[in-house]
Formats: sequence, C-alpha cells, structure tokens
Amino acid sequence: MTARPAPARLATPGGVLTLEPLVPDAPTVELLHAWLTHSRSRFWDLLDADPERVRRTFAAVAEDPHRDAWLARLDGVPLGLVETYDPGAVLLPGHYAHRPGDVGMHLLLAPARTPVPGTSAALMAATLRWLFEARGARRVVVEPDALAQLCGDVAQRYGMLDRAVRALEANPGTLTYLDAGNSTWVPAAEMADRLRSAGVARADGFALNVSNFETTASNVTYGRTVSA
Repeated sequence: MTARPAPARLATPGGVLTLEPLVPDAPTVELLHAWLTHSRSRFWDLLDADPERVRRTFAAVAEDPHRDAWLARLDGVPLGLVETYDPGAVLLPGHYAHRPGDVGMHLLLAPARTPVPGTSAALMAATLRWLFEARGARRVVVEPDALAQLCGDVAQRYGMLDRAVRALEANPGTLTYLDAGNSTWVPAAEMADRLRSAGVARADGFALNVSNFETTASNVTYGRTVSA
C-alpha cells in the first residue's frame, strides 16, 4: 500500500500480541517460506513455491491498496500471518452485498512441532477485537468455505469458528452468519452437524452460496433441510 499501516499491540491471556506490517525482506521471506510450504498451509496455494515466489507474493500485497499483510508475534516470537483485505475489491467482488466497513481476513498459525491448545483461537479473537476497535470494521469475512471444506485438525477448526462467533457477537449490533457452502456440496444433515459444532446456536444464522452460482431455489430448499 502507499501508506504503511500502523502496527498493533494487544494484551492477551497468553502474552502480548503484536501485528506488524509485513515487509518482505530476506529474513521474513525465509520465515514465510518455511510456513507456507508446510503441508498444513496448502490452502494458501504456495506449497511448491520457492523463496522468490513468496517474496513476489507479499511484495504485491504491500503494493495493493486493498490488502495488507501482518506478521503476528507473541511476546516477540513469530506466531503467524494475518492478511486483511477489502472483500468488495478482492476475492468476492460482485458475489455478495458489500457494505462500507466490511473487512476480509485470512489467518495462518505457524506450524509447530508441539501445538499449544488455544493458540489459534487466541490469535483469532485478538485480531477480531483489533479489527473492530482500531480498524473501523463493521463486518468481518473470516473464512469462506471453512465448514464446507474442512481440513487439518477438525476439532481445532470448530473451536476456532465457535470462538470467532463469540467474539463477533460480543459487539453490539453485529450480525454473524456461518458460511455453509451451497446446495451441491455437503449433504444437508452433515452440514447441520458441522454448523452445530461450530457454534451456530450463538450466531444469527448461516449463509449459502456466498461465492458460488447455484440457483436460489436449490439453496432455499437445501437451507430449509439444514435448518430442519
């Protein structure tokens, strides 16, 4: 971006979380390359990337007025990567009713030999709090297809989504909907179970066809079956 965003410093139960604007210099690229080529990071689509491709990827983010990348540290130790973006201009333009104050977010927790339970949830909660309180967000697109395309540690993902719902619903006037894919993806009974596990009872509902083009009629039928 033309104006470098300001870093954030957030107190969490596990320590001080900082979010620093990501600068793709050599040490940072080396760190990101190790994270993004790990099997757990496959949905970032950089598993086979060399360091130069990683550098170019995040140099492009730095120049894009609609995106920012942030290096997360906990008490000074690199913890993960956060990418924020304007969903009306990146990934989802024309696919949903965009409003001023909408912010999209991708989050990558650094692969760890010995994962610490609750780390991803803490990073998610702190980042959401920062987006609402300091960045002027009104709605946050957290992770499209998170339930339809389950991967990795399923219990961890359910917990992360449930905590995200709690964090979002703690903001007055916030409406929270979990993305439930579309009518052609996951059987309705299975999706209903996934939604319950992710905390849909604490949300305002679920959304369908967010970034797809299935018919309204088929999604209405599917949604009613999921809700039954």
